Amino acid sequence: MKVESTRLLIVLVCLIIRITNTNGLSKRPQCHDFAGDRSNCQRFIRCFYNLRVVFTCASGTAYVPELQTCVAKELVTDLTISSNDTLDEDDDYPTIEADLDVLEAPMQKSLSSYVDISVTSRRFGCSSFCYNDGICVLVGQSITCRCQPGYIGVRCQVA
Repeated sequence: MKVESTRLLIVLVCLIIRITNTNGLSKRPQCHDFAGDRSNCQRFIRCFYNLRVVFTCASGTAYVPELQTCVAKELVTDLTISSNDTLDEDDDYPTIEADLDVLEAPMQKSLSSYVDISVTSRRFGCSSFCYNDGICVLVGQSITCRCQPGYIGVRCQVA
């Protein structure tokens, strides 16, 4: 009888812990995708697998939350961003900076010159998330780092 009551107590404790953890996760603020940065009208964030990536619009452009894109600054009448469309620095999502030139597109004068251009892919700033030249990898719904030889840890932080 004593063993059964001990098992029942352990099961109850496990259930309470699980319910408490589930409630904590459901209260986590949602990552605001396409949120603008009030301090810089050229910056906005995208959410990828519980990771916030801060992008900077190409030179001469500004981010317009209503359109969710970067537009030439002379076409934007109001560069202020409303508070419900802004980056929330208080949430606990990891944040990395995208490469500054990731949204820069080469300007072409003719279609023939466009055909000759080779497109190079750019990373979205994983180097700022992973330490010691680790490479970020999407695994399921999260981002992990593939570490260089001699480094370990979630972000390759341990030598």
